[in-house]
Amino acid sequence: MYLYVNSCYIKNFLFQVITIHNPTANISNGIFTCSRDGIYKFKVFGCSATYGHFILDLYKNSAALATHYGHVNGANVAASNTVIVQLKLGDTVKVKSKTSVPVSLYNSGLKENTFTGVQLGSQPLCKPGSS
Repeated sequence: MYLYVNSCYIKNFLFQVITIHNPTANISNGIFTCSRDGIYKFKVFGCSATYGHFILDLYKNSAALATHYGHVNGANVAASNTVIVQLKLGDTVKVKSKTSVPVSLYNSGLKENTFTGVQLGSQPLCKPGSS
């Protein structure tokens, strides 16, 4: 999946599906909705346009899990972030820009900007100190 490139003031990003192995998953609205309880790994990778920048947040439901930022004058810069999170049926995961912050992502058609998710397992995460 890759992020559509929009010029500014983006709330939610939409995705073009490259491959999906769960036929019940539907991200055409730009939001991953969990169809099976489990442990998931999500990664967001962004590459700024020349003289551009981006600040992107990865959200689980309404809570920000991670932020990544990219900016440099005169060149492209890349940044990524990865999280491992426990999801329950109906939980959502999405990529959003910071409110009112213009986003400028590089797009040569080679899908430089990606949002990847994979289920790692179905066992719950252990609480610290538990065995």
